[in-house]
Amino acid sequence: MKILVFVLLFTILSYHSFAAVQDDSLRLLLTQREQLVKDYQYFNAQNSNFWGKKSKKDLLKIIDTLKGIIRKDSEIINTIKTSTLRKAVTLTVEQNKIAEQVKDDRVAVTNTIYALKTQVANLDNLQKSRQRKINELTEEANQERAKRSDRDKIIAVAAMFIIGLILYIFNLRRKLSLSAGKIRK
Repeated sequence: MKILVFVLLFTILSYHSFAAVQDDSLRLLLTQREQLVKDYQYFNAQNSNFWGKKSKKDLLKIIDTLKGIIRKDSEIINTIKTSTLRKAVTLTVEQNKIAEQVKDDRVAVTNTIYALKTQVANLDNLQKSRQRKINELTEEANQERAKRSDRDKIIAVAAMFIIGLILYIFNLRRKLSLSAGKIRK
């Protein structure tokens, strides 16, 4: 986008400097034509013949001056045509550059959008993969908790059984020591 702005500014500045040169050459041609018209009016006003008419020499000068005016008019027309043609070419070139820049920008935007869509799809796949892994680990944790709970229950029952046995043993020893104490007496 910065390149496009730079190209437009450069083209506008070039165009103004070129237009100034064209205007100067056109002014010069118009000034020369005005001089030729003044010369024509001067020669046309001359009546240097013996009878007060225009002499052959005056008529030849008038014809040469008119030819000069016609040549200047042709030069002016050619300059205007050239200037118009150059302006048209410059505008066409600018339009082509802008069209190419727009086309390049569209391609870049399309590529960026495609890359972003691909990246989003990859991130979605990664998120789904992670979610599956989380679900698997959660399921494993739940299974381990259930196993641990079963083990804890078995351990608790075994501990109670052992405590019961220990109490039974102590009870039997006490009875045994009481019965042995009675027998000795």
